[in-house]
Amino acid sequence: MSRFLLSVSKTVIIDYLSSPELKFFRDIGSRFGKTGPKFVFRFLEKDEVEVSTNQTYGSLMTNLTFIKMFASGVLVPKSYIWPVDEDQYLLPHTTFVQDAHKEGLQVYASGFANDFDLAYNYSYDPLAEYLSFMDNGNFSVDGVVSDFPLTASSAVDCFSHLGSTASSTQGDFFVISKNGASGDYPGCSDLAYSKAIEDGADIIDCAIQMSSDGIPFCLNSSNLLEGTNVFQSPFINRSSTVPEIAPHAGLYSFSLRWTEIKTLRRKFPI
Repeated sequence: MSRFLLSVSKTVIIDYLSSPELKFFRDIGSRFGKTGPKFVFRFLEKDEVEVSTNQTYGSLMTNLTFIKMFASGVLVPKSYIWPVDEDQYLLPHTTFVQDAHKEGLQVYASGFANDFDLAYNYSYDPLAEYLSFMDNGNFSVDGVVSDFPLTASSAVDCFSHLGSTASSTQGDFFVISKNGASGDYPGCSDLAYSKAIEDGADIIDCAIQMSSDGIPFCLNSSNLLEGTNVFQSPFINRSSTVPEIAPHAGLYSFSLRWTEIKTLRRKFPI
């Protein structure tokens, strides 16, 4: 993967690289140098373990000074910032954004969608949710990752017209597509990426996976069972268990050649 990224960077400008593994940044950082892309460390759920440090992400979130050694920003589930109780009502916001900003880290929040996982406090209005992360009198994140970039862009437009009530400290705010406009089309497809551009996304993401013969391609997960119809293909007997990735069996991109992967069809997540 590192070799591919370094090769691509010679012909394409890479502005940001994100990974949930700190070792990735340690290995590739010096090879890019100071003129390379910005590194964004992606936090997974708090009880999951970051493999290179053997610490949970919940533990790492308390040591942002350490994270700053490798990254210029962090990408976190929105529950790190606005947690909810078991009845799906908002709890008081955390100080994560303020703490990260004190360390000089930009904060990007993920998990936004129009059709699920909204706290009841927002009265089923996704715009209200976005605005609570953009300016609430206490903090503002630096960007959001959304399945529906159009809604996030609308929230930015709404914020820009708030006038004197808006925070004077609000700087650039990025709308980042999650696998393109994956709420409208299958993620990581040409249709999804084209729609995200039309909807005003500032950053078009691409989660890179590798085939067994070293061909990179965009797909949300290396486990092809999660984003394709591989279960209905003749390759299903190549499933395997990789404890470093997941405790259960999967059928991973690095088990198939690119010519085989191209025969699969993408699907909407369930």
